[in-house]
Amino acid sequence: MVGIGASTRFRDEDGTDLTLDAFVAHLEAALAAGAQPFARAKRPAPSEPQPPGDATFEATELELRDVLESPKIEINVDADNLEQNTAPPPEAWLRILGLEIEIRATTQVREDDSGDDEGEIEGVVASVNVAEGRATLQSGAVILIPDGTPFEHEGDDDEHLTSLQAVAQAVAAGQTVKAEAEGAVQATNPLTVVAREVEFEVEDGGNHGDAIEYGNFVQSADVGAGQFTLATGTIVKLIDGTVISPLGDLLSLQAVSDALVAGKIVRAEGQAAVESSGPPATLVAATVKWEVDN
Repeated sequence: MVGIGASTRFRDEDGTDLTLDAFVAHLEAALAAGAQPFARAKRPAPSEPQPPGDATFEATELELRDVLESPKIEINVDADNLEQNTAPPPEAWLRILGLEIEIRATTQVREDDSGDDEGEIEGVVASVNVAEGRATLQSGAVILIPDGTPFEHEGDDDEHLTSLQAVAQAVAAGQTVKAEAEGAVQATNPLTVVAREVEFEVEDGGNHGDAIEYGNFVQSADVGAGQFTLATGTIVKLIDGTVISPLGDLLSLQAVSDALVAGKIVRAEGQAAVESSGPPATLVAATVKWEVDN
């Protein structure tokens, strides 16, 4: 079973971001029409090896696909996942995510002769060390970026960042930056990849003059101090001139606090000025819109 969390990203067949409600609506419409909807679930490798019997899989990305594909699993395994059978058949079992996969004499086993272990890594950036050429993801995984590593971007898309310094500034400003990298696996605990190529994308927009756009899930709210903290650790302060969007689900910081206490997932977005790059970064909100993720 694939689980979802507060940071799970939902996409349609064209790669367009969806809300959870819209994603579910797409699935329900396809099922009602008699179709068999197909979705691809992805996550970064966990920082600690996952026991073979642990079926936990929380997706960081769920994407609808318009072509039905054969079910498949792509996951890192080691000797702990393999059990030989002393009385074949089958010759052995591969146990992952609580599943037991038989390996028989007819099973094709292919050896990767590409040299260094290759790995892919993706997730939301938690912190950046520019001097060390390092980006650490919220999962604990690490991307090492040697000098000369190409930063991928699409045309003139200003949501893509083309230097580690720009990534650090965006994270300090409270923006959500998603990273994707391919390269050689240097370590597995935590998963550390020396990037051959890397891509950083701001998910919630870029800078506009002296203001920046912010958007992320709310971790906590301090009504007395007139501020709330985003999932990235960034503090957003409210002032007398802060405009609270009437289109949001919640219209006061007290309502946000009450929703969090009730276990609801609250997302905040708006524009703000950077008061401090931190850590933690501090923003002064010009506008804010709070929405409850159902």
